[in-house]
Amino acid sequence: MKVLNPVASDHQRDVGFSTPPLVRHAGTIAIVAGALFAAAQLVAFATMNWADLAGTLSGWPYRLGAVTVLVGFAGLAIAAVALYERQAGTAGGLGAVGLCAALVGTLFLGGDYWFETFAVPWYAVVLPDILQIPGAGWLAVGATASYLLFSLGWLLFGIASLRARVFPRLACFAIMLGGVVGYLAALPPYGAVLGAAVLWVGITVRRPHPTAATTADAATAP
Repeated sequence: MKVLNPVASDHQRDVGFSTPPLVRHAGTIAIVAGALFAAAQLVAFATMNWADLAGTLSGWPYRLGAVTVLVGFAGLAIAAVALYERQAGTAGGLGAVGLCAALVGTLFLGGDYWFETFAVPWYAVVLPDILQIPGAGWLAVGATASYLLFSLGWLLFGIASLRARVFPRLACFAIMLGGVVGYLAALPPYGAVLGAAVLWVGITVRRPHPTAATTADAATAP
């Protein structure tokens, strides 16, 4: 009979254990998603010229960087699901709430960045003066809601992960910090903190866990 082992290492290939693909590759998914999001945030920041906002937004360096950041948001959502599956057995109800909150927040802010990626460069070409008009009214409500949901969602995900005690405590605190700083993730490079935290968790997940046999061998070694 096959036994589900939700916290098995990515390297585990023991006979008799079967893990879902997202669980088995959670570490790799988190590494790729975190590294992509952090790097994209830094690149987008480096290519931004606030003195020539219209020229920057209409140029291809910004467009390519914005597409990469948008893909990074999608990667964060996938990584959240994969990492939750690694700790679902101990995360309890708070873990489920944390996952849902992180997904909803990422969905909202990812939608906001879709607008930044495709609509704003178009405005910069056909109606550049609109870039000087500050957001207000209903548009400001939507933007603020996206920022808050993303920040609170990942903060709660980090708290739930800390309580689950599957990932290292410092890495969980890093996710919480990334959530707080991530309130400004739509303005690179602030989202790089969360990307680095997800990358950190992925590295710890990829690291093989000692088995009972290896622990016993280490204890009896001269």
